[in-house]
Amino acid sequence: QRHFPRRKATMTDEKKSPKEVYDAIASKEAKAGSFCLLTLEKKKNLAVLCDGVGFAAFKEAFPEDKVAWGVINVHGVDKRANVESVRTKMVLVNWVGPNVPSMQKMQALSGKSKVAKIAKGAAVAVDASDPKEITIEVIAKELLACGGAHKPTFYKFGEEEGEKFDLNFYAPENK
Repeated sequence: QRHFPRRKATMTDEKKSPKEVYDAIASKEAKAGSFCLLTLEKKKNLAVLCDGVGFAAFKEAFPEDKVAWGVINVHGVDKRANVESVRTKMVLVNWVGPNVPSMQKMQALSGKSKVAKIAKGAAVAVDASDPKEITIEVIAKELLACGGAHKPTFYKFGEEEGEKFDLNFYAPENK
């Protein structure tokens, strides 16, 4: 059981399916930074490794010795003088830990299609094998590249200080 008491990421005893956990974090009511990590159990079935809230906990949760897929709910917030809209963006991280044995690295391919069936509608996918590759800046740039004509004011990756990426796109008088 993997538990992150300070960062709100937990491996629960309650067995929920990967789809149930994904649907919960992908809902419009889910907090910014809600996430789950999935892995292959017995090399063939997807299982929930952990879930939680907050970008720091998300980044910290990736195991060095496993192939895993992390999905995080990022809010694109458009905040203007008298109106605020929030658009949910799901981000998928395809993870192959730095200490994964060569033979297990092939799981990344077989599991990717299983994850794609559950994590429908992911706005972007990021491949990573080092925690340094999973940053708010990298993900925000990927989201901007795939976004539409109307950019949000900022991306919110969680509730903590430092989990917001201001795009500095709009002049202060237009905010």
